[in-house]
Amino acid sequence: MRRPLLTLLAALLLTGCSQASDDPSSAGPSGPSGSSSSPEPPRVEPLRYVALGDSYTAAPLVPRVDGASGPCVRSTANYPALVADALDAGGTPVRLVDRSCVEADVGDLFAPQAVTGGEVPAQAAPLDRRTDLVTVGIGGNDVLGPLLGSCVADGTCADLPRSDAAATLDALRTDLVDALRRVAEDAPRAEVLLVGYPQTAPPSGTCDALAPVPAADAAYARGLADGLDATLRAAAGDAGVGFVDAYAASAGHDICAAEPWVAGTETVPGEALALHPFARGQEGVADLVLEATT
Repeated sequence: MRRPLLTLLAALLLTGCSQASDDPSSAGPSGPSGSSSSPEPPRVEPLRYVALGDSYTAAPLVPRVDGASGPCVRSTANYPALVADALDAGGTPVRLVDRSCVEADVGDLFAPQAVTGGEVPAQAAPLDRRTDLVTVGIGGNDVLGPLLGSCVADGTCADLPRSDAAATLDALRTDLVDALRRVAEDAPRAEVLLVGYPQTAPPSGTCDALAPVPAADAAYARGLADGLDATLRAAAGDAGVGFVDAYAASAGHDICAAEPWVAGTETVPGEALALHPFARGQEGVADLVLEATT
């Protein structure tokens, strides 16, 4: 249910300009000096954009952290902020409400979230009939948390119950479809986009940035990420919303690459939390969202 927002706004502006130039009366009264007042440009209502998601949307430690975001630790340069800035710069004013929060899972879209350091309201609360654009970046904590835990940091993935992966992904698909349909119901005029995750583990092997994860466990993590991406894509299709394919677009930018979109197992102070996006990763996802919305 994509709405060509920028095209409509451009058409309105062009129509206003054409009327002003074709109608002689539009020049306004002339003073003694022959000068005329210019007509006021048409007023453009801000595009109402609500961003929902987990820490891959909030982007903790990407400079700078928004102090007003409290325990959600949102960056002022995460991809929702970059999308809003780009649209503003292109002549489309935006009113952004960013409710993304670290530690969030699908259940936190419509229920208060208990997060380290406090509790925050349900993310979807601001949605209404006036909302024009919604991005949703969530699902990783529903899968990677239970199935990976802290093993990527300590290299014990081989001890995890790998047979649970299929059931966990199936449960996520069901829950996410329900949540996305509810988002669309609460914001019936909006374009809704489910935003996928970038690649983290390399296609094969491992590297120092993933230490102490052995190659076999890195392969397991890669397989889970592949499954998560397929599940998100399927959920978007089931719910009838758009899908932003950050996984394919980030090929060659995994943790072991020369220009990774995501930090390795060590936090990089002032740049990214361990196993979370760098600024370049947020910039890459913002470009994809902008392509999808226009």
